[in-house]
Amino acid sequence: MIFVEVKTLVVKPEALSVGKEFSPEQHFTKQKITRLKRAIEIFLIKNRINPEIKQRLDLVAIELDETGELKDLRHYENVSDSF
Repeated sequence: MIFVEVKTLVVKPEALSVGKEFSPEQHFTKQKITRLKRAIEIFLIKNRINPEIKQRLDLVAIELDETGELKDLRHYENVSDSF
């Protein structure tokens, strides 16, 4: 079973012009992973799914320009051990 966290960021030109560059991944912290793991446990219990089932937590990072157009999309598999 694959669980996916999606982080989206709108990149504004004025932020880039002053040297501030952010990425959606910066908002995916160890604390967030801990909360997601707990939410996954609760989901499995509530839905009577065997917690021993193979699981994976992925991250999809999306960057949009100020008009909402896709600038970049990155997919990271099995991130619970990476971040």
